[in-house]
Amino acid sequence: MHHLSCAALLLGLLASPANAEEATHGHIAVHGGCLNEIGGCENGHAEVKIEGTRLRMWLVGGGNNTTTAMRVPDASIALAITIGTGQPPRTLVLAAKPLILAEETIGACSYFEANADWLAGVAALKATGSVQFNGKKADLVIEWPHGFDPDHDVPAATPAAK
Repeated sequence: MHHLSCAALLLGLLASPANAEEATHGHIAVHGGCLNEIGGCENGHAEVKIEGTRLRMWLVGGGNNTTTAMRVPDASIALAITIGTGQPPRTLVLAAKPLILAEETIGACSYFEANADWLAGVAALKATGSVQFNGKKADLVIEWPHGFDPDHDVPAATPAAK
């Protein structure tokens, strides 16, 4: 029985977020989504997660600081979303959803979301938009579920273990 528990411990360590960080240049998507660079890795990231018909987006720090929320003045963020090759883009407007416990407000918010029936069952998507980030307008490029990280050949982040 002792060997079985040691094997389970070893497997747990191998699947730990620390090893995920090493494989993804130190990035962790704390909400379980994928990270997409905003103007370069050191500038910041948009963590994106799709749950059924809801697209959720958290704006977080750059480099290895992806656990820090980055507030922006935008009340909404419009995305042009493409699902599948040859399909025309669809517009989805994400509304600011202030995190009350973090004392966020509309105009100083790091979390956005929107619902659309056509998101249900989507296996992958690409989206573009823009946001006022770190004091200037920045282009958003989102690739879900693997993330947008043009600086590296591996996916931008591994979701944090739950």
